[in-house]
Amino acid sequence: MKLIELLGTSSFRKKPQGKKLTRRKQDGYVVECYQLELNELETVPAIFAFPDKSGPFPTVIYLHSHGGDFTKGKSELLYGEKYLAAPSFAKELTDMGYAVWAIDAWGFEERGGISESELYKRFLLTGKTLWGMRIFDVISLINYLATREDVDINRLATIGMSMGGLMSWWTSALDDRVKVCIDLAAQVDIETLLEHRRLDHHGFYY
Repeated sequence: MKLIELLGTSSFRKKPQGKKLTRRKQDGYVVECYQLELNELETVPAIFAFPDKSGPFPTVIYLHSHGGDFTKGKSELLYGEKYLAAPSFAKELTDMGYAVWAIDAWGFEERGGISESELYKRFLLTGKTLWGMRIFDVISLINYLATREDVDINRLATIGMSMGGLMSWWTSALDDRVKVCIDLAAQVDIETLLEHRRLDHHGFYY
């Protein structure tokens, strides 16, 4: 697909894998933390929240927002954010019977320590794009979920706010395994930003 080519060279792992690190119960559901091998460059920290019963579960991929705060990423699923309603998406979705996965996007939370501008330049100089690499990790996550018996891969959704909404939209457009896409206040009109010289009013990652 031409669009995937324009996103740059990917670093997919042919056989994505995961290692469970911790497990706990909270607020009526179970939370497991993972380190996933989704690409060939670095491991990807992840959260898996699910109802306290046996699967397989219809599954939602929660894609965190940007907000300019790189100390937060996947944990937004559990603890929310000031511009998101309470209770958390983890609580709401697991109460409805869904399992939820969330990962740190490149540069956020446990994948921090390097500026977004440096990541942006690093990837461009190596035939990639930052936006593409963030999207490719989500698609690789879907590949991993397809190997798990507790995930109903035929009942898969994406949801996100802001940057997460954009990622939700793009992922569902590029991977038809996503059956439902929920995009919260995300879309940006590049042509309008160009016309009014307001490109700096949106993140350059996009």
